[in-house]
Amino acid sequence: MSLFGTDLSNANLWDADLEGAIFEPRGNPEASDIAQTTNLESMTYLESPSALFRLRKQFADEGYREQERRITYALNRQRAAVSWAGCKSRTIADTTIHPRALLWSADSNLANCGSFILNRVFFDWTCQYGMSPGRPLTLGVLLWLVCSILYFACIRAGGKGGLYRVYAQNIQEDSPGQAGHSERISPSPIAEMRGVRRLIQFFLREWGVLRACMFFSLMSAFNIGFRDINFGRWLRLLTRQEFDIKAVGWARVVAGWQSLLSVYFIALWVLTYLADRLGEFHCRKAAAGSRSFPILESSLVIGRASDSNILKSANPSRK
Repeated sequence: MSLFGTDLSNANLWDADLEGAIFEPRGNPEASDIAQTTNLESMTYLESPSALFRLRKQFADEGYREQERRITYALNRQRAAVSWAGCKSRTIADTTIHPRALLWSADSNLANCGSFILNRVFFDWTCQYGMSPGRPLTLGVLLWLVCSILYFACIRAGGKGGLYRVYAQNIQEDSPGQAGHSERISPSPIAEMRGVRRLIQFFLREWGVLRACMFFSLMSAFNIGFRDINFGRWLRLLTRQEFDIKAVGWARVVAGWQSLLSVYFIALWVLTYLADRLGEFHCRKAAAGSRSFPILESSLVIGRASDSNILKSANPSRK
């Protein structure tokens, strides 16, 4: 569907399907007349994104928060598509004299490839540029479960690698020799039983090991703190006995990557959630006729590209 050059100022697009539509009309419709359409996030443009920018501002001013996020996704998705085209091609649009540089240029093949990978992996797959603010938290929970299973497999595989429980000195003990005592987390032997009782003992034993793996996975997810905010340390205070769990072998590598990814997912979720809440507050203040503050703008720093960058991507030959 192409809406290039059409006048939509008096059009009613309720229940219309705009999947893949080229949205560059001469006049935008009212926000209420296009808010109920489907696939707003898949709209695109050929020459200029100004119509989409105006439509996003209309949604923001009238309190259509979900539709505003969908237009933001459409703009950044098109920007990533332009970067991908620049990554594959040596030819610059509207220019046949000078080919695109490979390295040393802001519009080089390497810069476009890096921009595409950065936006697609870190912002599109994780939160869809703010359109799905709850996705980072979901990915963090899935990462916690997957890593718990990996730690469990590492324990069951045997060898020196695995998880070790390191005990601190108990204040109720007189002997200081117990400080630093460690033991490998491993399944305990099952008593000689038969039938259902042996099966119950087996599941209880495996559940105890899996529970330790899940607790260590949770500590690894919150292992990186900021100053006095350290959730990993707070989790250690929930146990009746003072101890720490250390990973050895490839389980240590998994724990390191889990910590890095988890802190990114948590930070991304907090930023997208706060941006959404601040945007709603700004809309309520604007609707009440109160003074708005620039800091309460609903644009998300990581999820919404700047207007100048997208305009430059749409017209790379323009100086």
